[in-house]
Amino acid sequence: MRESLEIAQNPQSDSHSLDQLANSPDAAVRRAVAKNPNTSIATCLKLDAEFPNDPALFVRAASNPNTPPELLQVLFRKYRHVVVSAISQNPHTPTPILEGLGQSDNLVMQGYLIHNPSSPTSVIERLAATHNPKWQTAITAHPNVSPLARDIINFMNGGTKPAIAILERLAQDTRKPLRCLVATFPQTPSSILAILAQDTDKEVFLKVAQHPNLTAPQLEALTKKIVTAHQQWLKSSSVIDLTWGETFHAIVQHPNITAKALASLAELKHDQQYETDEAIRKIIEHPLTPAKTLTMFAETLRLDALANAKGWALGLNTNTPTEALEIMIEKHLAGRHFNSNRALFKILANPNMSPQRIEHIVANSSPSAALRQVLLQNPQTPEHIRQQLSNQKEP
Repeated sequence: MRESLEIAQNPQSDSHSLDQLANSPDAAVRRAVAKNPNTSIATCLKLDAEFPNDPALFVRAASNPNTPPELLQVLFRKYRHVVVSAISQNPHTPTPILEGLGQSDNLVMQGYLIHNPSSPTSVIERLAATHNPKWQTAITAHPNVSPLARDIINFMNGGTKPAIAILERLAQDTRKPLRCLVATFPQTPSSILAILAQDTDKEVFLKVAQHPNLTAPQLEALTKKIVTAHQQWLKSSSVIDLTWGETFHAIVQHPNITAKALASLAELKHDQQYETDEAIRKIIEHPLTPAKTLTMFAETLRLDALANAKGWALGLNTNTPTEALEIMIEKHLAGRHFNSNRALFKILANPNMSPQRIEHIVANSSPSAALRQVLLQNPQTPEHIRQQLSNQKEP
């Protein structure tokens, strides 16, 4: 029996002898056969079922550089969670397995693959997007390193302007920091930003929305997508996420913002959450916001909102149409004393205020000195009303 165990443990034993010893009545012999790299795949599979609680058995086989690729493939398929680290370091691991492992964001796994001389070029190119100087050195010396991998390392180190192929690859990387890196790179073209605009991560959204190379059509599409995503998020979460507010602000302040994009953002009116409140005010005061959108705000904002910064913005925006101003006047007059309402003064100062409304206010009230001053400065105030206001004195 001792001789059988020695044969089973000898890495030089032929597979035929090991296949025979796999039927030995001695469990120690069968276990030794199971971990011998020359044991056939069929025999290994049979013995694997007998020793399911010995993961070290599989790890040793997966780590052995003499283990045939076919056996490594079987071990990976059946016991991936146990042997994955060993498999990633084995130079005989089949290329498809290494390519699959190369998509992992696990840093330990990436380190194994970088130092595996059999890692294919596609894996080395992906892992070249690193700021780790030791990894960069190892990649540069890797037998499968490509010119593209070297260029990616150069880009990561702040080198010369990268080729479109590098930016395109990084823009589709599963690692968010790399996508953000491309989204913040000043020379990223709109074609690459179009790829990033399809990203599902809010932080990437923000970076793309801030990029000056984003075109007007892209900005409109991104705005619609972000508003839809935000509304879906609101239905599933009660936690305030300030990233949304930052993104909305970035879009409103973007140099290529359009009236269409602003109208899309106006759909946020249904959200009373803190993170969009300031964004709504910026939409209201923007000079490109369509008159129809401004009228919608006048119709839907509550009186308390009209009496604060949003109401001020509506009053100050010279694009606010007469219809919207009339709606706000009626809301204010119905809800509070207009002579003491500063927001109302902003509305009455708007050059789109109708002369008839100004005349009606003067005829049906005793305007304060502050209100008289507002009306005197409005170019729409009729001349006879100006004279009347000028002749009025404080009681």
